[in-house]
Amino acid sequence: MELNEQSNIILRITEYGLNHKMFTLAEMKEALKLNDDDFNFIYNSLIARSVGGDNPNQILGLSKEYYDQTSGADNSRNLYSLLPTGFYNYVDYLEIRESRKAAVEAKRLAWIAIGVTVVLTFVQIIVQLKNSD
Repeated sequence: MELNEQSNIILRITEYGLNHKMFTLAEMKEALKLNDDDFNFIYNSLIARSVGGDNPNQILGLSKEYYDQTSGADNSRNLYSLLPTGFYNYVDYLEIRESRKAAVEAKRLAWIAIGVTVVLTFVQIIVQLKNSD
């Protein structure tokens, strides 16, 4: 499934994470054409800062942290990946979407069945009236 720029940002990030094992935040920002507000939301809300994540809404985690010998952490080279919670949330989303499609189809078929039942009831009444004459 290819999500466009208008789609939910979390779904876009999740799909990107599924298609890329590890990535830098700059690569993701460029590939998804994120503006600064979106990127700040991702950085502040969706990235787990501790092992296992701080809350279930965090879908990205640090996979490999790079250090420069002289200046310490080189955050621009850090690699991130999709956390299992992000994957499971995405699977849940897909299941809900398919369930909604099935519910719409079931409703359509129910209305058809009701229509057929009404028509057959009228036919049965007409046949009974003709037989009683």
